[in-house]
Amino acid sequence: MFEDQSDCCQTIAKYMDEAVSRPWSDVRIDVKLDGEAIYLVSSYQPRDSIGKREECLVDDFVAECFYQLARLVSTPEKGLFKECVFILKSDGKYNADFVY
Repeated sequence: MFEDQSDCCQTIAKYMDEAVSRPWSDVRIDVKLDGEAIYLVSSYQPRDSIGKREECLVDDFVAECFYQLARLVSTPEKGLFKECVFILKSDGKYNADFVY
């Protein structure tokens, strides 16, 4: 489905960007993997409202992207990640932190 981790992350970032219609400073998705189940909570920081995050809905395909990302970043020792925090900044840069 994805060539590599970067391709997968760029796709996730694209869908995150499309999920918010008003100006924002960052979009965040908290992901939990529980066996075959994937739980996502997505929010964004409006550019004009410092401190108060707003909920946003991302496309259902993003859940599949995170499952694929878990496979791409897994190692035999650690397995799939259990949690991920993915943050996209308004300048297009993103960061993903994993808990195994």
